[in-house]
Amino acid sequence: MLGRGRLLRPSRRRLSSALPPSAPLAPLPSRPVLVTTPVFYVNGAPHIGHLYSALLADALSRWYALRGAEVKLVTGTDEHGLKVQQAAEAAGQGAPEFCAAVSAEFRALFDEAGVGYDDFVRTTEARHGAAVAALWERLADAGQLRLGSHEGWYCVADEAFVPESQLALAEDGTRVSAESGRPVEWLSERNYTFDFGAQREGVARWLQSQVAEGGGAGRVAPASLNAFALKSAGSTPAKISVSRPSQRVRWGVPVPGDEEHTVYVWLDALANYLTAAGFPWPPGEQPAEWPPTHQIVGKDILRFHAVYWPAFLLASGLEPPERISAHAHWTVDKSKMSKTAGNIVDPVAALRHYGVDGLRYFLLKEGSLRKDSDFSHANVAAVCNADLADTLGNLLLRATAPKLLPSQRVPHAPPADGVRAASAADLALLASVAALPAQVDALYRDLNMAAALDAIGVVLRATNAHFQAAEPWRLRKSEPERAEAVLFSALESVRVCALLLQPAVPLAAGRLLDMLGVPDEDAHRGAHAMQLGHGAGRALGAPTVLFEKLEPLE
Repeated sequence: MLGRGRLLRPSRRRLSSALPPSAPLAPLPSRPVLVTTPVFYVNGAPHIGHLYSALLADALSRWYALRGAEVKLVTGTDEHGLKVQQAAEAAGQGAPEFCAAVSAEFRALFDEAGVGYDDFVRTTEARHGAAVAALWERLADAGQLRLGSHEGWYCVADEAFVPESQLALAEDGTRVSAESGRPVEWLSERNYTFDFGAQREGVARWLQSQVAEGGGAGRVAPASLNAFALKSAGSTPAKISVSRPSQRVRWGVPVPGDEEHTVYVWLDALANYLTAAGFPWPPGEQPAEWPPTHQIVGKDILRFHAVYWPAFLLASGLEPPERISAHAHWTVDKSKMSKTAGNIVDPVAALRHYGVDGLRYFLLKEGSLRKDSDFSHANVAAVCNADLADTLGNLLLRATAPKLLPSQRVPHAPPADGVRAASAADLALLASVAALPAQVDALYRDLNMAAALDAIGVVLRATNAHFQAAEPWRLRKSEPERAEAVLFSALESVRVCALLLQPAVPLAAGRLLDMLGVPDEDAHRGAHAMQLGHGAGRALGAPTVLFEKLEPLE
């Protein structure tokens, strides 16, 4: 597996002047890259939506590492609040034991799926409690917190007060949160409030400001959700609750200096990103990784991340994140995923049936930031069989067949002229391969994994079509020099595509590169190795079946 943060040195291999030059990749950030997932709520077992969030973050982190950046990936579990307290009671367990068990399920899932996190934050850890207390004290010192009576519509399921402007009426006439569709109830209690009104303009300015990494105005992707966040910031009440009475919510971080109150679960949970960065920091010693470069969340928790979170940070004198990306939801067989419907997909069972690479590829290929995606076992098998087994695996096996390539070495790059010169069709294919890394780089960094994998698939299908039209098996007998040029084009296309696929399917891409004789070193499997001709002349590795045909899980 490609190591993170190791120096990538360009190859000194001499390239043919006949090869199209690769398009340059965008510059890397000037500081360490911090990528985060949300901390996942432990009131239930993990599902594919949780895994998708983690895979987006993992693929993005792997891409930065492949390019030679210093990367830190943080995930974890959110373990406080009334819902967790109630779930533990329903399970007949104490809250600490219940949280430890469910948190371990998330960690085991991510480990099995190949999520290479660098830190796993549990909000029940002592270091996190210290970070929450330090953040609270900074807010208090800045005059942003007040103790008093607070009332409003409260959603128990979301553990959130819902502004009047964000309510809707259900079919039976009851009030619900317009965002989640869950019922609300009127609640009046004494607690601490945060002066959001004092930060409203600052949050709006931040939401509309320029993003350094990834480009463009607007801190939230996609743009439609940046507009939602701006509207939400405008309608958020001037005072928002940041604590609950401890007699109602005892499972949480006590308010510093006032144990009659518990820090509100969302302020507690959001502070996990500071925990991972070692907060509180000594004066003047903010780490280079702060603020986060990419924060990845589901769209259902966007308001907390894109409105409340930057407000808390701005009020504390801390920098808000560089960018927040919110992904859409997953349905199952075109229906909303729910325990009631009995259609929750067990991600562990799916991983073990389809394999790590199979499930990773499907979720990253079919998931989206912009619209809800559908999971079906039939579709997982169909997508993986078509893209991985048929298009990629079959191409590699055909192009490396001993009868077609008796030397079992990748052919050398064709010269600029002469009998071995590349044809116009060869050069057209190689030009598309040369342009691919820059295209995929932009899409990966934009967290548009589906489009990146589509772009790779387009080149692989074009390579298959070129291979079939050129008929190298016929050329091997009549024009062996031309056959070598065709095989070079095919195998270089496969090699570059395999390098680009490493963030999505790291195990299978590694096996494919082994078959092509590519050394397992950063200089040969990192960004500098994507120039055409880098694989020429290498002896092939041992053949293996890259992708078994899949059947849907029953």
